[in-house]
Formats: sequence, structure tokens, C-alpha cells
Amino acid sequence: MGPGAGRTARGRQKTGDLLLQTMIRDIWDELEDNLFRQVEDEQHGRPAKAFNTVTAAELLEMELPPPQHIWGPGIITRGQLTAVIGQGGTGKSRLLMQAAVEERAGMAPLGFELPKGSRRMANRWLFVGTENSMRRLQDELRLMLARFTDEQRTEIGQGIHFHVLKEDEDMDILLREDNLGRWQAMLEDVGPTVVVVDPFGDIHPGDINKPAEVRATVRAFMRVCRAADHEMAMVIIHHARAGKNNIAGAVGWDQGAFSLGAKDITTMARVQINVTFTDPEDWGKVMLSLGKANDMERFEPRGFVLNRQTMSYELDADFDLEEWKADLDGKRSPGTKVSVSEVLQYIVERGGPEPRKKREWEETAAQYFGVVWRTIQSKIARAEKEGFLRESKGVFRVTEKFHKHQAKKEDGSK
Repeated sequence: MGPGAGRTARGRQKTGDLLLQTMIRDIWDELEDNLFRQVEDEQHGRPAKAFNTVTAAELLEMELPPPQHIWGPGIITRGQLTAVIGQGGTGKSRLLMQAAVEERAGMAPLGFELPKGSRRMANRWLFVGTENSMRRLQDELRLMLARFTDEQRTEIGQGIHFHVLKEDEDMDILLREDNLGRWQAMLEDVGPTVVVVDPFGDIHPGDINKPAEVRATVRAFMRVCRAADHEMAMVIIHHARAGKNNIAGAVGWDQGAFSLGAKDITTMARVQINVTFTDPEDWGKVMLSLGKANDMERFEPRGFVLNRQTMSYELDADFDLEEWKADLDGKRSPGTKVSVSEVLQYIVERGGPEPRKKREWEETAAQYFGVVWRTIQSKIARAEKEGFLRESKGVFRVTEKFHKHQAKKEDGSK
């Protein structure tokens, strides 16, 4: 290839970049409301409108409405953007669909309760994406809804909407100028309070590795949503980097850099949820952790296991974050594993009525399972935190909550 060919290729790339920048500007122009249109235009003699400001005193006197949380203590909130990041196949779509189903049914999605004093509101959900066929959506919805009452199924059926692939045109949902009219019409027809884009690549017309292009698409998505409802809750599902080392980045120092490509989705979101596998041999076991939490209190990473009869995720009482980290680092042998369930079953079978000191229990169980006492200590602490175990004057009692959890777990594994 001669030097002329290289210059031609660079010229085409430069032209393509300019066209993309022009297209992005056109998108912004199309979406701008009256506030954004009141900008400086010396040719027409229009003065610039200043950005809004308030004094500290004015801010303190304002009566602002409380945040309207939809999922948990701020995982999804009206008017805010949430990012859900995970490797392919981790069940991100299913987790969000379950959250919508349980929210419409009046439950706490995946066990994440609303903050005290929050008022539960029935939201209208819209899922937009091209990865899932109508057949898959139908099959999983039927299994998910089997555990609900007729009244709950009615609420769920009326409050969740899906963009589906009926025609060839339904495959193209990129946020381009020629698609904005269809986006606006869809949002007006459905009137959602929550919009979930799954995945981000379906709406992004640019390069996922270029921050400016990613930022432009996220901004365009937020503007088209807020043009329909200024308090719209927005969710973007996006892929994470693959590989063992990147999976470890779901927690710790790299938790905010978990996503694939440019990190501007994370930068613009108020909350980021990371989803990753916890067992390489069981794709139904996943962990939810926080990659970013601007407007909510942090929660400890939680393990979930898929009940294949209901296609719904349930709390994995046996998940242990430190053991998961050790597995990834190759520092833990299979022979040293002991689960919360095994420790609780040991207490049920060996407990008896005589009171014992907590340390004595820990040492006895550690000797039985062949692990250090701190391992048993962490299992007992986890069981107490999850409400599976109560201690009174040294006597441990397994709660009814644990027995119900075990029964559901056994049913789901059949």
C-alpha cells in the first residue's frame, strides 16, 4: 500500500468523524427545549440567557420535594440515571425485568426495601432494546408471573411495556436524527416513568471507546426522555469488560471502571450497579455490588441464585464475598469451603437446649468443618444479618425465614 492510500484512509476517517460530530449536533438541536434555544445569537440580535443561579440563603429556604425512589434506597430514582454494568450472560436483563415485575406487584425488588417514610408508587416501565426476542420475553414472563396472584398479575401486565421486533425498522433504535421522531412517539404513546435501554450499544451510533461520542449519546438519551417527562427515571444496561481480572473489578478500587469502553456512562449516572458471576460452573449465581453511589447509602455486595422454575433471582445465603475474592486469586482450595447453610444445619442438629458461649460454638463448628474459627464467625454473623439466625443468652435458633429460604432453594434446583 502506497503513502497515497494511507492519506486517503485518514481522510475518510476524518470525514467520518466530522459527519458524526455534525449528526450529534443535529440530535442536540432537535431535542433542545425553549430554555436551550434562548442562547446567544448575534446575527438575530437575541441576547444570551444566563444560567440559573441561587444564593446559599435562597437554597436553604427552598422547599424541595423528597426524592421518589423506585427500587431500594436509590438504586433507581425518578429524574435520575442509573447504569447497570455486567459481562454478557450475567442476567442483567432478567434482573431488571424482575425488579419491574416485583415493583408492580407491590414488593421490594430483590429484597431491596425503600427508605423508611418513602411512599410506594406503581410505576410504568418501558424496556427498549433489540437483544431479546418476543419468544424469550414471553417464556420468562410466564415463569416469573406464576408465583403471583391474579390481582398482582393484572398490575404487572398493565404496567410493563416492551419495545419488540415486529418489523425490520424495529431493529434500528440508534439515537440518530432520523430516529428521534419514533423515539418521541413511543414515549408519548406509552407514557413511562421508567425507561430501560438494553443494551447501550443499541442506541449508540458512535465509537464506544471515544468519551465525547459516548457522552453525546447518553446526553441525547436523557434529553429525549426528559422531553417526555422531566422526572423520568432512566436506566442504561451496558456490558462490562470480560476476563477473570476484570470480573474482580466489580468490587474494590476498580469498581467504578467496570464498564466496557469509555467510562462516561458511569460519569453521568448517579448510581452504578455491577453484576458479575460468582461461580464459573453455575451461570445462575451472580453478585450485585455498587460501582457508584452518589445519592444513596452504600450496601454490601449481595449474592443471588436463579430459581429456574420461576426464572427469578433469590438471595444466596451461602455467598461470601471474601471467599469469592480468594477463589479469584487462587488462594482457596475446594476442601476448605463451608456455606452458611451448612453451619446453620450444624447448629440445628448439634445445638440442643444447653446454652453455649459464642466462641465455643465457633470453635466447635470450625473443628467439625476443618476450617479456622474466623470462617465460622463470619458465617454466623452473615446468618444473623440476613435474619436466618437469632441468638439469646448463648442459645442459637434458626429462624423460620431460613427454613422457607431452604425450601424455595430446593424447589428451584429441581
